[in-house]
Amino acid sequence: MSIATRTTLGLNTSRSTSLPHGHTSNPSTSFSKFILNQDVVDIVFQHFGDIHYSMSNLERWKTRKALALAARVCRPFSYAALDHLWRYLDSWLPLLQLLPSFKQSMYYSYSLCGVVTDDEWAHFDAHARRVRSFSVLWDDVNAKHITPYTFIRLAQLHPAPIFPALRLLRFSDSENLNSRRLKHIAAGCFLLVSPAIKTLMIDKFDDDLTEHNEFFDAFFSSFMRGSTNIQDLTVDGCIPHWRTLASFCNLTKLRFYKRFEQNWLVCLSMDIKSLRSFNNLTSITIEASITDSYSPGDIQTLLHYVPALNSSECLDCLPHLQEIDLVGGVALLVLVLYHIPSNNLKCISILCTERFDRALSPLWDQFFEQLSHCQYLRNIMMLNTMIHGSYTVSDFAGIISQNHLQSLLKLNHLEVLLIKGYIVDNLHEAFITQSASSWSQLQFLALPDSPLVPEVDSSPQQLGVLSHIARNYLNLAVLKLSVNAMDLAIPIPSSYHSSSRLKNLFLSDRKDLRDLTEPQRQLLARYLYRVFPSLEVVSGVQTEFWEEINAMVQAYKADTFSGASIDHHDSITSMST
Repeated sequence: MSIATRTTLGLNTSRSTSLPHGHTSNPSTSFSKFILNQDVVDIVFQHFGDIHYSMSNLERWKTRKALALAARVCRPFSYAALDHLWRYLDSWLPLLQLLPSFKQSMYYSYSLCGVVTDDEWAHFDAHARRVRSFSVLWDDVNAKHITPYTFIRLAQLHPAPIFPALRLLRFSDSENLNSRRLKHIAAGCFLLVSPAIKTLMIDKFDDDLTEHNEFFDAFFSSFMRGSTNIQDLTVDGCIPHWRTLASFCNLTKLRFYKRFEQNWLVCLSMDIKSLRSFNNLTSITIEASITDSYSPGDIQTLLHYVPALNSSECLDCLPHLQEIDLVGGVALLVLVLYHIPSNNLKCISILCTERFDRALSPLWDQFFEQLSHCQYLRNIMMLNTMIHGSYTVSDFAGIISQNHLQSLLKLNHLEVLLIKGYIVDNLHEAFITQSASSWSQLQFLALPDSPLVPEVDSSPQQLGVLSHIARNYLNLAVLKLSVNAMDLAIPIPSSYHSSSRLKNLFLSDRKDLRDLTEPQRQLLARYLYRVFPSLEVVSGVQTEFWEEINAMVQAYKADTFSGASIDHHDSITSMST
């Protein structure tokens, strides 16, 4: 939608006193009740899709066009449509063009000159109050021609904040950055500071660019001149003003993305340690990309450097931190858990972006040892993205072992354990069942890439590892394991009873299941149903096979609920076998 269209719509629609041509002045009773209910109308326009910063230019244009057309239908529609149309802005120009005294000179520069009447300010404020999200684009071709004097004059004539209901403020990235545009952005940024802002997003800043530092000097100095209540901060790049942010923001959520090259150990440590200034943080997301590969010296330095940072000086900071999301290598994991106290940590999610290297094993030992001290930890989720590229799960075998998992048995509050993309080395069936005494609250157990080592003296009479899991993990709702499906086609006594509440079962089997005969498949399905009578979904790697097994399980379940005797199925299965 063009700037001119948006401006005209804002001026004409709010002042219109008659319905557009072609619409009756006496609508039907039902339609009249509908359009007079603004809550219903607002719900309708929510389905148009709110305009937001992550949209493409084409998506934004289509949504704005639809809302602009809807705003011209009738007055009740216009209010709701305009609310959604102006909710997101990515330029100063549409709003400033609502003022008749905002004009363009012959040199293609815009400035505010002349008198602004009270009615014009009222019209300006009516639309400014609708803005909830403002995205400052570095490459805004039109707005870069707004003279800095315009913002100074606007501040003199209009009391701040300009957007009293602004919730999200974003400074977006651009590959075509230049100092002139940065100066334009810095000139108007102090007008955006508002107590209503909850979320601040700053994208891709380069600490080597002098203009960036000048911009932040101007932007953060405006924090000291206004009132802020920012709780959610996303930073992609380098921000040299952590102390200013900590002093003037009440942050509860922080997302930090940065690429580290030379001297990465010192730089990464300083950035992580600086986050301890935000005392009210409840959630931290850090994505660190280290371009240089680890050298043996880096690893040894880190192993000696980290323990010195785990001192009593940081035990009292970040008392409210409950969630950490980490994207990067094992060095990031180790540094975060040593720099940031984990006394009250509830959830940790890890997306590892490096392939297997034996030299990193001491760092993994450090990480799991530190993780075991997070006594209130409930959720542990570890994924590896490298398996989606040219690497396979086998490339990561041996990074994590059963010994590492044994160190986590201290976590008595654990509810979720997910390790995917790694083969947990030497993982025994007995460990899985025995660990239930420590993880009595476990609801989600997923180790789909780690084949279980069977017990030496295992026999069909022991009813397999799944029956032991069903008996010991009473709260388990989701289970994902790598087992041998042939070992699950076990005859089960009719007197067997299970209290398991498992809903979702995923089996990553190690053999080709197409060799199972029809009686063996029936035996397998019946075994799963008897062990997990509350099953809703059974799935696995070989999709078609497990869809067939799932259908059989659901059939057993339906027959039981309908009153059919399970012993009838027992006799059929034994005859077939």
